[in-house]
Amino acid sequence: FTVLTHGLPPGVEAAYSVGHLFGFAVNTLLVCAAICETPIVVFLLAVCGIVRVQTLARVRRYVVVSAFILGAIVTPPDPLTQILAALPLIVFYEAGLAAARVFLSTKGKK
Repeated sequence: FTVLTHGLPPGVEAAYSVGHLFGFAVNTLLVCAAICETPIVVFLLAVCGIVRVQTLARVRRYVVVSAFILGAIVTPPDPLTQILAALPLIVFYEAGLAAARVFLSTKGKK
């Protein structure tokens, strides 16, 4: 079994383990699952009357900043992965907000 060591300084070995791979996979799965739950949480907060839709829309800028901070915490230290974690969170927040607006407007018309 040969490990490719292109680009490594002399005396440094490439050490891969199943434990590191499994830990990375589990962490990535949990973060993706939490991000995908965002529209459901936003929708339920608005529909149950816990937070008004107008309030959720007003705090949008704080959600964007928080998404990038969360992206910086849960991803490796490079800007691309931070953005790739933050953008879906922002999009899902907006989707949950839009779904709550549509639901509440159709509920009010009945």
